[in-house]
Amino acid sequence: MLSPPPAPPAAAQDEKRPSPPMKIPRWPVARFWVPIFRVWVYLGIAAIVLMTCVNIVYYMPVYGVYAMKYHLPPQQPAAAVVATPEQLPPPPPEMDMC
Repeated sequence: MLSPPPAPPAAAQDEKRPSPPMKIPRWPVARFWVPIFRVWVYLGIAAIVLMTCVNIVYYMPVYGVYAMKYHLPPQQPAAAVVATPEQLPPPPPEMDMC
C-alpha cells in the first residue's frame, strides 16, 4: 500500500513564509477593454456599410447607364446582309489559280 506524501516542514517562529501569489481578478481588465473593442468593431462595420453604399450610389449607375443606354445598331434589310455569289467581286489576280 502507498503511504501518504510527507508533510512540508514546519516553519520556525521567526521564519516568514512567502505569501501565495496574488490573483488579480480579470473582470476589471475585461470591463475596460470590451467596450473599446466593441466600438472598434462597430466602426469597422459602419465603414464597410458606408463604402458599400458609396459603391452602389456612385459606381453602379455608371455601369447601369451603359447597360441601359446601349442600343444595337439598326438592322439592315436581309437582302443587303446576305451576299449572293453574283454580287461578289472577282478575286484579285494574285489569288487567281486557274
